[in-house]
Amino acid sequence: MKNLKLFTVIVAFSSMLFLGCNKEIDSPDSPINPVLDKVVPTPCNITTPVNLWLGKQFAGWSQEATKILTNEEVAKMAIFIAVFSENSSENQYYGVNGEYTVQLNKGFKDLKRFWDTKSDNIIMVAAHSSMLQDRNKVFVMYKAEYGYSDEKADFYADSITTLLKTYPEYLNGNHPFFTFNGYAHQEKNYPVAGQIQDKIVFGDGLLQAFDAIGYGDIAPQAILA
Repeated sequence: MKNLKLFTVIVAFSSMLFLGCNKEIDSPDSPINPVLDKVVPTPCNITTPVNLWLGKQFAGWSQEATKILTNEEVAKMAIFIAVFSENSSENQYYGVNGEYTVQLNKGFKDLKRFWDTKSDNIIMVAAHSSMLQDRNKVFVMYKAEYGYSDEKADFYADSITTLLKTYPEYLNGNHPFFTFNGYAHQEKNYPVAGQIQDKIVFGDGLLQAFDAIGYGDIAPQAILA
C-alpha cells in the first residue's frame, strides 16, 4: 500500500511539473510588477489534487489580491531567494514547523549514494515564505536573477514589502502559494552573485499541500526520487 501511495504521489507531482505553466522556472522575463495593468496572466490550469487544494486557499480573497498573483513570477520568488541566499545544507529545516526535516535529510543522504554523478557539491535547502519579509534577500535576488541595477532592485524590493503589507490575504508572505514549488538548480556563475552550486530547493507550500491531501508521509521521498 505504501508503494502504491508513493507511485501515486510521483504521478501527481510529475503531472504538476509537465502539464503546468508553459514557461519554465528558469525563464524570468517578467518579474512581478505591482502595477495591475502590467500583470501578465499565467496559463496554468491543472486539476491535480494538490492544485485543487491550493485553489481552496484563495477562498474569500479580493479581486485585486488575486489578480496580482496571476503574474507567475511571484510564485518563484521565494525559490530564487533560497537559490541565492542558502548556501549550505546545515541548519536547514523543511516544512513550516520543520516537520519534514528528518525525513528529507535521510532521503537526500540515501539518494546521493545512488546518483551516477558526483554528488559532493549538491546541497539541499528550503524555501520559506518568511524569506519574502527579508528585504535585503529580495534585493539581492532581483539583482542576481534579473540583472537589475541597484535602483531598480530597490524599487521592486520596496514594492514587495508594500504588497505584503497592503493585502492581508498574503499573510505577510506566509501564504503557501509563495512556496508552492520545488527546484533543482544547476551550478551557474552569476555576474552579481558569483558561482552558485548545484542545489535542490524545497518549498514549504509544496510539502504542506501534499500533507493536506494525505501524502505527507511519503511525498518528500517521492519528490526527491
